[in-house]
Amino acid sequence: MSNDITPFDGYGGNDLATATTSAGAGTLDYPRAANGRAHHDTLLHRLHHHLRGRYWIAITLGLILGGSGGYFGYTKLHPIFRAEGMLQISLNKPDPMGSSNVMPNWEEYVQSQTIVLGSRTVMGLAMRGPNWKDTGLATDGTVQTKIAENLLVDHPMRTELIRVYYTDPDPEVAVAVVKAIVRAYYDFATNRNQLEDSKRLNLLDTRRGLRIKEISRVDGELADAVNAFGIPDLAPLLDAKVQEEVKLEFDLNRARFALEENHGKKNPRQAILDFTNNQIAMYDPTMRSLLTKRDDVQATIAQFQISGVMEESDRMRAIRTQLEEAQKKVDSYAVEWRDLQTRLSNDPAMAAGGVPRVLTMSKELLQREVTLLESQYNAVKSDRTKMGQQVLNIQRLRQQREDAEKDKAEVQRLMDMLNMSMNMSSRLSILESGAVPIQPFKDRRIAVAIAGALGGLGLPVFFFLFLGAMDKRYRYSDETNDGVSNVPLLGILPRLPEQLSDPEQAAVAAHCIHQIRIMLQVGPNPDRRRVFMVTSSATGDGKTSLTMALGLSFAASGSKTLVIDCDMVGQGLTHRLKAQDVPGLLETLNTGTLRGHVRKTGTKGLYLLPLGNADAADAGSLSPNSIKRLLAACCEHFDIIVIDTGPILGSLEASAVAAEVDGVIMAVARGQQQPLVEKAIRHLRSIGANTFGIVFNRAEQRDFQRSVSSASIRSVSAKSHTPRAVLPDTDESARFGPLARSVASCLPIGVGHGATNGNGHGNGSSGNGNGGAGAQEDAAA
Repeated sequence: MSNDITPFDGYGGNDLATATTSAGAGTLDYPRAANGRAHHDTLLHRLHHHLRGRYWIAITLGLILGGSGGYFGYTKLHPIFRAEGMLQISLNKPDPMGSSNVMPNWEEYVQSQTIVLGSRTVMGLAMRGPNWKDTGLATDGTVQTKIAENLLVDHPMRTELIRVYYTDPDPEVAVAVVKAIVRAYYDFATNRNQLEDSKRLNLLDTRRGLRIKEISRVDGELADAVNAFGIPDLAPLLDAKVQEEVKLEFDLNRARFALEENHGKKNPRQAILDFTNNQIAMYDPTMRSLLTKRDDVQATIAQFQISGVMEESDRMRAIRTQLEEAQKKVDSYAVEWRDLQTRLSNDPAMAAGGVPRVLTMSKELLQREVTLLESQYNAVKSDRTKMGQQVLNIQRLRQQREDAEKDKAEVQRLMDMLNMSMNMSSRLSILESGAVPIQPFKDRRIAVAIAGALGGLGLPVFFFLFLGAMDKRYRYSDETNDGVSNVPLLGILPRLPEQLSDPEQAAVAAHCIHQIRIMLQVGPNPDRRRVFMVTSSATGDGKTSLTMALGLSFAASGSKTLVIDCDMVGQGLTHRLKAQDVPGLLETLNTGTLRGHVRKTGTKGLYLLPLGNADAADAGSLSPNSIKRLLAACCEHFDIIVIDTGPILGSLEASAVAAEVDGVIMAVARGQQQPLVEKAIRHLRSIGANTFGIVFNRAEQRDFQRSVSSASIRSVSAKSHTPRAVLPDTDESARFGPLARSVASCLPIGVGHGATNGNGHGNGSSGNGNGGAGAQEDAAA
């Protein structure tokens, strides 16, 4: 390739068309993480991501807070002690004769005394007793409520014991309360008012005598009621009398009906045919049963109608069908009954009984039979009424006797318990008035201390996890892979001081730049790796310094390199070259020629194309076609083109250039917001740009310790040689920041570097000899 720069006139020649490149070609295939391993977004990785860099402070704070939490948890919580008292109520009481007296209703009595022992009455007696002063507690209602909450009275089943427990943080207080309660109950149970107990016992005895007399009276009345009929149980006799009354009523109704038919002078056969269903039911029980079933179905239909059941519903249709079937059964049985009675009336052998016989009787005989049946019916009804009243009287007397027996038993129970209370001193004994607890009943100090320690340990961890989750800034180089897929990390650049003076720092920075340049040169399709654009998501990420440093590195590798300033707003390269008033990129696009616009530098093979007399408003004049023609012309004269643009999210020229270059390099500074970087990468993909990778700038020392290039860095640092001196601040490279100055200071021997001013006019003589004579060549260019 010729080293001379030739002008080109116009935009649209065939030579430019053949030199255009595809923006999407030549993708890189690099590992996603800096350590060469695939990134796995696991829970442990996220925890490490949020806590990294804060481990020691989290551990230190955790130990301090954990120790404090454990100490306060152990000292502020007191153990709970439980004192125990024990009483015995003997079931058997030996008498002087050697026999034992068993207490009746003993279990029930002990249960009642358990309730009494834990009552407010006994507590009040204990507070007013002489032993309460040992507790050191007051006697108000608050203390009584506290005593009631912590006091437990228990009676183990099938034992004679009553156990009294009281819990308190002070074991002496617990013992004193138990002693006061036990002594108060003992005095209450054994020293009761004998006069009051005697009066109550006399009243109960009188009440029992009255109940005995009432039972005797009721027994006499029961005997008289039973003897009146001669049998002790009148229920069967009453049932028989009811059946006899029903039969006489049936015969009487039949005779009355025959008498009415006789007045009409109908013959028996015609009268039978005129019988209605209800009249048949008066004689026949089967008809009565059928009519009852039919009436029940009709009542159900009426209930459905009241409830609002529709006539078209399935329930109403089903009940209507049942009514029709019941009515058919009634009508069918009526026909059968009339036929049977008619045959009986025609048969002389069978006409002697039943309905035909009654219908053929004379009026006088019918009247006489009606009178006789009425007399018999009234007599049976009167007997049935008297017998029913007597049965009710017997039931009432038996209920009275049962109530009297119950009251008598209750009175006897109360008398027995009162007798036991009056003789309690011989059955009640104190087995333990209150034992001092040896060990705490509940001691949660260790558990609370552990919980406090764990809480103290976990609090800083959770705080820093929360802080890390909320902080979306980049702190480490491998974080550039979080949330950004298929974008490799090209390299890491160290944080350099503005006044760089340490040769070792300069050597490390230069080594990192050279590694990034090699990463850009290697890989598939090397012929499609000539035009690079350096951008960032926001200003201040060091993209201009990275652009100039990469230009120096490419030039040091023997490639004829052109660095173009295309940042319409920032104009970093142009300002640092002090070339605001000289022709540059804008004039190149307007005139269609590179001649006279490209500037040589003091580094062999490195050229600059400043922005020229352009401002932010000129960004609207850029188009993909003009950028494409410019890059095609540049590729004819230069091996490598590195373009510095404004932030991809805030400048028009960055999007226009990104779609036409071979690859985009994203500069990400430590502390940059991760969502902003991800948004920038998504924007690059949306416009079809090919993102070669990310360069992490201003990294700390620990980033290099974790990077794949740390071994190379250590080998450079560990090599025993005299490091080169850092170029002075007056050098041309110092205008582009400490990063470009570091690369310029460590250029390989043979790549000259002469100091020039902003217009390319050299005033030095070192390097390859282009320092002083370069001005004439720039003017020709």
